[in-house]
Amino acid sequence: MQFGCKKLISIDYPVNKYTSEQVFSSTSAAVTAMTGVYANFRTMQKNINSGLMADEIKLRQVSQSDVYYINAVTSVDQLNQARWGQLYSSYIYSVNSIIEGITESNSIPEDKKKVLLGEAKFIRGYCYFYLVNLYGDVPLVLTTNFKTNANIKRSSKADVYNQILIDLKEAKANLSPEFLSTDLTTATTERLRPNRGAATALLARVYLYLGMWDQAETEATAVIGDNAHYELLNDLNDVFVKNNREAVWQLQPEKQIDGSTNTVDGQSFIPRDGGEPQFSVSDFLMNAFENNDLRKQKWLSTITYGNEQIPIFYKYKIGSSNAGGIQDQQEYVMVIRFAELFLIRAEARVHKGLLIGANSAESDLNTIRNRAGLLNTTANSSETMLDAIFHERQVELFTEGEQRWLDLKRSGKINEIMTSICQAKGGNWLSYKALMPIPSSEFLLNPSLRGHQNPGYSE
Repeated sequence: MQFGCKKLISIDYPVNKYTSEQVFSSTSAAVTAMTGVYANFRTMQKNINSGLMADEIKLRQVSQSDVYYINAVTSVDQLNQARWGQLYSSYIYSVNSIIEGITESNSIPEDKKKVLLGEAKFIRGYCYFYLVNLYGDVPLVLTTNFKTNANIKRSSKADVYNQILIDLKEAKANLSPEFLSTDLTTATTERLRPNRGAATALLARVYLYLGMWDQAETEATAVIGDNAHYELLNDLNDVFVKNNREAVWQLQPEKQIDGSTNTVDGQSFIPRDGGEPQFSVSDFLMNAFENNDLRKQKWLSTITYGNEQIPIFYKYKIGSSNAGGIQDQQEYVMVIRFAELFLIRAEARVHKGLLIGANSAESDLNTIRNRAGLLNTTANSSETMLDAIFHERQVELFTEGEQRWLDLKRSGKINEIMTSICQAKGGNWLSYKALMPIPSSEFLLNPSLRGHQNPGYSE
């Protein structure tokens, strides 16, 4: 972790405009610091590389992502190093600074402190969820203290998950059920600051990954039952529009040099007029859709390049600025989506033996299938129902939140599936590749990491 002697004032915009005392001398300044974390979040392209590693995205042009496509990432890969650095330095270090500053501040009212601490703990829990699932055991950094962080060991997955639960439970308790504006009091239509629903939804996902079925069902049900804030939209074309009721948490895309404000996925997947797309929909994903699935019709599209018809991702409809001109911002990045909660609850209910009938895995699965124009599931056993749920996650949540890659890992079938997938992509699958390598630069910075690289990778 490249913290060095980094002080709060050196954190990326907007925190770096202030000294520590200034940042936490008023609610508005502290809110600006937290908003800066969200601003950094929106620059990540995590969905693309994980989609390339799995079976979602086909790479059509040579790029830095080549090694992800053939599952050949090494410890010196710059994109992997940047991802690790983002999660630790840009996000976790920043929210640790904010947590410490807000806790010590005498200038911020207690009710505002509560919300800000909830947001910061949510972000920290979110980051560690991805770190532990991508890298396994990871350093658990909970302070800005240089002496502590400079020589910190990897913590076990169990300890990391325990901290994730602590953070998310506190976030759930502290955050409002409403989406709040920057005054942390007034409700807004913008779904850009995580609220109680976002913390509850992420808790449901974490419990699912931990195999805590009762808790996963309970937390998912809490969000599903919040009719005041969330619903499944009937029109699939509206699902990724900003501020819609299927959004549990969204991020506002950053403004580009050309003035456009389109999502990273939109810019990456929709080519400029007449150009060849760098990425297209893989044959594996195309073949996963059933006949008459509206998601294939609405969330995928086709472009003509030369004599070729190329399938592209079309959840986000607005691409690069000269592919239709600069447009008013209509789409936000979807981070957590309401539909996922039905699939979380369905999976938890299978493990609880609630397969068929009302309030069952079947009913939750059919809710998602019917919205996509499909008939009810025919699955009627635990094994077939789980297979059906994982399949539904594949065609519902593709290119969202790295879900497919993580689903392959937790399903226990990653070696079986990726052996043939990786070979078809021109690579060679080995089981150790289910974990990413800790970047080589970290072993130079932190002596306690030396000798503790993930198996299969060099330091």
